[in-house]
Amino acid sequence: MWFDDQAEDAAKFYVSIFKNSKIGEITRYDEQAAKPTGRPAGSVMTVEFELEGQEFVALNGGPMFKFTEAISFVVNCDTQEEVDRQVAKEAVRWVYLGHAGNIPVPHDDATTKLNLYTQYCFYPVGQGLFASGFIAQSRKSGPPFRWVYDCGTSSKQSNLRKAICSLEQDLQLKSEEGKQQIDLVTISHFDRDHISGLTELLSQFSVDTLLLPYMSLEERLVLAFEQNIDSQQSLIRFFVNPVEYIVENTGAQIRQIVFVPGSGGQSAPDDEGEIAPPTLDGPWALNVTVADPDAGDEGEDLKVMGESGNTKRVAVHMLKPASTLTLAGFWEFVPYNDSNPKGRLPKALRNQINRGRQQLLTGSSDEIRRSALAGIRASYDRHFGRTALQRNVISLFLYSGLPRVRMGRIYIESFTGSRHRLWRLWRADQQVANGTPRSSVLYTGDGYLNTKARIDRMTRFLRPRRIGQLSCLQVMHHGAEGNWHSGLAAALSPDVSVFSSDPHHRGLGHPHAAVLRDFWPYGPVQVDIRHGYKQRTRFVCV
Repeated sequence: MWFDDQAEDAAKFYVSIFKNSKIGEITRYDEQAAKPTGRPAGSVMTVEFELEGQEFVALNGGPMFKFTEAISFVVNCDTQEEVDRQVAKEAVRWVYLGHAGNIPVPHDDATTKLNLYTQYCFYPVGQGLFASGFIAQSRKSGPPFRWVYDCGTSSKQSNLRKAICSLEQDLQLKSEEGKQQIDLVTISHFDRDHISGLTELLSQFSVDTLLLPYMSLEERLVLAFEQNIDSQQSLIRFFVNPVEYIVENTGAQIRQIVFVPGSGGQSAPDDEGEIAPPTLDGPWALNVTVADPDAGDEGEDLKVMGESGNTKRVAVHMLKPASTLTLAGFWEFVPYNDSNPKGRLPKALRNQINRGRQQLLTGSSDEIRRSALAGIRASYDRHFGRTALQRNVISLFLYSGLPRVRMGRIYIESFTGSRHRLWRLWRADQQVANGTPRSSVLYTGDGYLNTKARIDRMTRFLRPRRIGQLSCLQVMHHGAEGNWHSGLAAALSPDVSVFSSDPHHRGLGHPHAAVLRDFWPYGPVQVDIRHGYKQRTRFVCV
């Protein structure tokens, strides 16, 4: 192993990580050997060391040769605790591998202004999507800030239940009496393979903020009919009044439900110039800017949803259009709702929905609601038939990452694998001289980026600076060809492209070969029934 002048430090570091390891013989440059190499006489030349029976020699040979990803160490672990312990110890290992010790490793001491840790996790639920993440500061006492994006599958629900059970460990939730809190839960849209586990998730964890895409009652009902959900199924209540269904059916403890309106061609705010990372004191606080509650038809719709049954104990808001959710000044969540229904509903159907609106939302009995819903469904079938699809192109994207914060270094490592065995896919060590590092994640749900106009519209909304920081992308609709446009991968250029699907699912064929080929140069990762994906990042400001 060729180093510049850090061979001894690297050997000691490796020995501190692996059990049954030791330092062997150390040789030094004498005056004769020092002259042609330019090394100081008496300095370390080679260090022999042993890791779990494997012998290595580290050589201080100068800066001519650099390490590459061709060398890596694999640690087989028996439990998740052992995996987490090894990863914590290995947090700065690639500083030695990637740069041969030329760049000093910042430690969490008085000279370090900020040590920030994040994790993105995609769970093996098959044909569906379930993702989580957290952000923590090393010196901050108390829990990290935790989030979840979507929670559903059309594959075996048992896979989803196992994934929900693992949240406690992945999000560093302590096993104590009472419900543990997830700070932000985002649902991209209301298809079954994205919400089938929402009830169970909300029954096990309390939620501070639930983020949902806003859809009018008409749009919600059409979406339910397209999935053949009729008045006899309890799930129809979710589409009639999602607030009431969530609160009453799950026993959920939710502080606020925030709906995200259509983005309407606007751009999310982005402060000009870099800012120094602030110091975090006290608990994490998510700053949410809400719209005027009395504005437009949406305000009336939210008022009705928020005053039904037991929903009064939950605050219901509409997010201010084109606004961001900020966290303690050095993290941001940017929701993007490219709401674009395929044409207006027929006038007769709209009239039928308006006639039954009050009965649906405030009916005194289930029988009254079912009767109103049956009339609307009959009108829908007359216009569209029972098999036609007039899909509403609605999916709530969520960007999560650093704002314009000045950072000194960033360390990233990426894993795929099963629950107890992870394989490192790649690692990176960035020295950030200008700008904010590539470290963000973009969740897209089943969103459509299938035309250049849609790609441009999203890019304008998020702004090029955020697109340029993209490290991890969840590829739209499990890699379906109909949601994709040729050249999309190059336009976004992520480090990792996550396909959450079941490639063996009969009839679907996700991911599609053309989509996979487009993303092939951009770190494609298959998350399926057996394999998940984790990405851990450490930010250091010195």
